[in-house]
Amino acid sequence: MRLNFSLPLTRRHTLALGRVLFVLLAGALLALSASSTVALQGVSPGQLSSAGLSLSRPNAGNPRVSGQAALETAERAFPAMFAPPSDTQVVLAVLTDRHQSPVMKELCWVVVATYPDGIVVPGPIAGDGPRIKWFLVCVDAVGGQVALGEAGS
Repeated sequence: MRLNFSLPLTRRHTLALGRVLFVLLAGALLALSASSTVALQGVSPGQLSSAGLSLSRPNAGNPRVSGQAALETAERAFPAMFAPPSDTQVVLAVLTDRHQSPVMKELCWVVVATYPDGIVVPGPIAGDGPRIKWFLVCVDAVGGQVALGEAGS
């Protein structure tokens, strides 16, 4: 014995069901993308984006370099940027740099120094450089080399 449970779906029902599915899928995609973004203290995603950068959580990462070693590498590479009083944060992330060709995408330790009152970057004449609020260094999590340095206000 075979039962037939077919429901008559009108065009209006089909369109309404399609809209509901679209809203659910869009919400799920937004939730996934928001949860995969790495947040930094003192640096907004918009500031990173304007520099062509984005940071996302690694799906799986087995860094050979420790966060402490990455911090020490950043301090050695840019001693003047870590000498002033700053709040420093070290985060493991996948860095995407869209300003490079081809686009750079690699697992790295992101070392960020933030300066609540800002600091003046030295210029040719003392004190005439731009005032920055943050300085970011990306250290390759596998090889331990500095991959990128970026500053912003």
